[in-house]
Order: sequence, then C-alpha cells, then structure tokens
Amino acid sequence: MSENALTIILACIGSAGLWSVVNLLITRHYKKHDDNDVVRRALKGLLYTDCIEWCQKYIDAGSIDIRSYNELLRYHVQPYRDLGGDGTIDSMMEIVEDLLHNRH
Repeated sequence: MSENALTIILACIGSAGLWSVVNLLITRHYKKHDDNDVVRRALKGLLYTDCIEWCQKYIDAGSIDIRSYNELLRYHVQPYRDLGGDGTIDSMMEIVEDLLHNRH
C-alpha cells in the first residue's frame, strides 16, 4: 500500500499536469498584484492632475479660504502623498499655503 502511494505521489510530482497547475496559480498571483499596481498608478496619476488643477485654480484666484485649503490637503494632496507621490506638487502647495497665510 505504501509503495503504491509513493508511486502515485512521485508520478504526480513529475507530471506536467501538476506543474501546469502550480504555474497557473503563480501566474494568477502575480497578475492580481500587477492589476493592483496599475490601479494604484492610475489613481496616483489622477490625484496628481487633480492637485495641480486645484492648486492652479487658487493661485490664479489669488486666495484660498481655510475650508478649501483643508479639503485640498485632506482629499487630494495627502492621498497623493500616501500613494507615494514624489513631492512634485510641493512647490505649488507652498504657494497655496502662502495664499492662506496672507489672507486679509
């Protein structure tokens, strides 16, 4: 009985079918992570564009109120940073912060 079980196990390990299943599982695992990466990069790109547009809007207007500033920071800038933003919007945010501090 144990010789038959060992023969079956060795046949399965050596079979192309088992390795095909293992390969399929590994491929699906990495595909899932690749899809997540694509979604993450797309979201980061959308947030980047959104941050630039909102910052430019306030810079062009020459002012920003505290509520708008907090919303910009909370819903646009911070999520962009949390996704790994590289600091490219920081210079625009500094200008927007100056607008907030220089309000009349």
